[in-house]
Amino acid sequence: EVDNAFKEQKEMELKKELLIENKEFLKNFFTEELAVLNCHLSDISVVLNMNNSRCLDMDTLIQNIDNWYQSIAYRSKEEANLFYQNQIEDLQNKKCQCHENLQKNSGEIAELNRAIQIMQCKVDAEKQKTTALQVAIGDTEHNGDRALKDARAKHIELQNRMQNSKDQLASILRDYQELMNTKLALDIEIATYKTMLEGEENR
Repeated sequence: EVDNAFKEQKEMELKKELLIENKEFLKNFFTEELAVLNCHLSDISVVLNMNNSRCLDMDTLIQNIDNWYQSIAYRSKEEANLFYQNQIEDLQNKKCQCHENLQKNSGEIAELNRAIQIMQCKVDAEKQKTTALQVAIGDTEHNGDRALKDARAKHIELQNRMQNSKDQLASILRDYQELMNTKLALDIEIATYKTMLEGEENR
């Protein structure tokens, strides 16, 4: 549609230029023709041949005038035909040039359309890659958040276990300390009783 509109616009512009040139040509042509006629009228010398019969040869006079106007009309027709032939040749040359330009522009437009299609395909592919990467990033973030939560829960659990183990170890140490104190007291009593027994035996 754009090509047709452009072509119609160019044709209308060519017709407009042709009409303007025709108008200027006709204006100049009729101006020159009027000047020629005025010149001929001013340069015409009338010679009257008088005879005793006092009769004018009107047929010859009319024939001469008719021949003169026919020569002017023939010359004007030849000039007009030559002008129009040149105009037609110029229009044909312009038409060929416009046709070549249109073909060239059509080829360029086709190349641009192909390039646009290729770029569109690349853009669509990049969009698909971006979408896939966004989905993968979302999954990774989700999995990472879940793994982080699990790790935190395990860390808290381990800390609780470690604290329980520390408490148990402290209780065991207290029990051990109590046992050691009891053992020490028993050892002292045993040593005391042993000394007393030995003294009794010696006595």
